[in-house]
Amino acid sequence: MGFFLKQFSIVFLAFFFALPIVGQEENVFLRRIQSHLIIKDYHSAREEAKTALDRFPNSILLHETYIKTLSKTDDERLMLNAWNAYVSLFPDKKNNRELIEEMAWGVLHKASKSHSLPIRLMSMIAGFFSQDSRGIEMLRLSLNDSSNIVRAAAVMLSSKLRDTKLINEIISLYKNETVWSVRKEVFQAIGKMKIKELIPELEKLIASDETLAEEKVLAIKSLVLLLEENEIKRDAVIKLANSNRAGLRLLASQVISHYRIERDLDQLFKLANDNHSEVRASALQALGLIKPQGSEKNSAINIAKSKRKDPDPVVGISAAWLLTLYSQPEGLDTFEYYLQNNKLEIKLLASSALAATGKYGSVFALRRSNVDHEPYVQLNLALGLIGQQLGMSQSTEILEKVILSSKDKWIWHEEGIFRAVAPKYIKKSESDPSTTSEMDNQIVRLEMLNVLAMIAPEKAQEPIRQFLIERNWGVTGVAAALLLMEGDSSAIDSVQQLLKDENLQVRIQAALVLSLWGREESAINVLEQNYNTADKELKGKILEGIGRIGSINSVPFLIEALKDPSQNLRIIAATALIQCLNH
Repeated sequence: MGFFLKQFSIVFLAFFFALPIVGQEENVFLRRIQSHLIIKDYHSAREEAKTALDRFPNSILLHETYIKTLSKTDDERLMLNAWNAYVSLFPDKKNNRELIEEMAWGVLHKASKSHSLPIRLMSMIAGFFSQDSRGIEMLRLSLNDSSNIVRAAAVMLSSKLRDTKLINEIISLYKNETVWSVRKEVFQAIGKMKIKELIPELEKLIASDETLAEEKVLAIKSLVLLLEENEIKRDAVIKLANSNRAGLRLLASQVISHYRIERDLDQLFKLANDNHSEVRASALQALGLIKPQGSEKNSAINIAKSKRKDPDPVVGISAAWLLTLYSQPEGLDTFEYYLQNNKLEIKLLASSALAATGKYGSVFALRRSNVDHEPYVQLNLALGLIGQQLGMSQSTEILEKVILSSKDKWIWHEEGIFRAVAPKYIKKSESDPSTTSEMDNQIVRLEMLNVLAMIAPEKAQEPIRQFLIERNWGVTGVAAALLLMEGDSSAIDSVQQLLKDENLQVRIQAALVLSLWGREESAINVLEQNYNTADKELKGKILEGIGRIGSINSVPFLIEALKDPSQNLRIIAATALIQCLNH
């Protein structure tokens, strides 16, 4: 009790001496208000501030204190009314950054306590993007939310940070969380956040016969990220490689591949003959990444030759890729075989693997791009050739033609280390949300437009304009963070020219693209001028875009947006305010 009183006295005195010199009666009110705030009795603080303001209506400090108390009591309407009165009385205070930020956090804190699950999720994401200590605290509280959906999302976002408080919460969840959807995210977070103190716990879990196979796989993946290469013990790799579970054998291949461990090449040779095709393909790809030399080179080549006509085309194509890296003619012969397959999915995998051979298969890829008339095969070969600076004129024409002519939704189709631009319809499972998202389509197309703008800016203008006319802009702030790609200066220049296009939709979409790619302030006027006439969804995108640009000049506009009837939009506006104030 004595310690508490001592701490209270220190905090109280700090507040007391921080107060400006004002009238004695006014100062009494201020001390009382601060006392209520210290013990988090926000409602009493608000009432005290209101009473004080009635007594001293021209006090700047009391107006500011009153607004701060309202930000703590979740009354957004009263808070904004008080702000308007404050600015009306003291116009030179309209840029009070501290007070504006307090109001924005007030909106987010109210949302974080909502009974609505979507609103709580939005406030948590907003806190994450703020990169502020208060945002971290909101994220920490979300890790203990009653909803497993919120907890899982909070873990996923926390994994991108290394805050000590968040790490402690993740450790607690590892020990106590029972919902599997959350535990899966916890395992991934442990590896990403490098929580090495859990290494003994993970090793114990992996060694136990009672651990479920899926949980064991996730634990091993986390352990791989936590251990240094010299900590990967050979006997552990051998145990994985000899497991009776295909998933664990696959993991053995991935561990060796991840760390390029030449010591365990003998295990890859064995796994390349596994009875499970996914393990065989992974082992062949791992051999290509390590690319053994000497006597082991011959072993790798011989194994690859034996897998050229494997029943699983992924294995055969992986073998062709490995052989081509070793300049073996059988590699290109195998690629020729698979590129003539009737199934588009196999042709695309072959084209992306051929592109991944780099200089070793580039001449053959250039020849194939001349004779193959399948647009997506041409596109993937062209991307590989552009990377090698070969056949640039032809590759540019292919890229431009496919971008303009294809009306399909695009995805990245991945098989192990190979990645191909593909039409959505080649995916077998239409229920997989990652294969059906319009957002995925737009991200892939934006990447292709960016490539075109880098190599041929003069050819990018019309494809970019066409994209902005035909596509509804759906890339959210979260997607922007995951995209991790900013436009090349050539791409930014091409889009900037479209800010003056005669088509209103093109101007708005161009401004949104610039907010994602370049954080260009030239887009702000277009976004702000078209906010009031936009529908609710587009308003949200506009606010996100303004927040990403982060201009201090957008603050007055965003304060007005805090008055929107939609709580969703108020949350986005508050987040954008914090981003602009701290940019």
